[in-house]
Amino acid sequence: MARTRPRLPAADRGYDHRHRKRIKAEKAAWRPGQPCARCGRPITSLTMLDRKGRIVSAVDLGHVDGSGKTMYAGLEHRHCSRSAGARLGNRMRGRTRRWQAARQW
Repeated sequence: MARTRPRLPAADRGYDHRHRKRIKAEKAAWRPGQPCARCGRPITSLTMLDRKGRIVSAVDLGHVDGSGKTMYAGLEHRHCSRSAGARLGNRMRGRTRRWQAARQW
């Protein structure tokens, strides 16, 4: 069985009540056709159906690149925001410490 690092709770990752409050305020101020903060294309809906048919949020509160979790750019398409996060994570690959094997052969 592969070892995986345990996922921290949202509050420990920097997404606490202040972050949820900011998302709620941004969504309340949203108007149809408002441009995505990352790609500039219009945001047409705040919700979408996932692959299992559940209603989920179609937008995320986007981070300003390089600021960590301290500054937010505004609402972004879910795909734009998560793709940017994946690109950042992929660039960081190799710079982080990897899990050590239980035995050193």
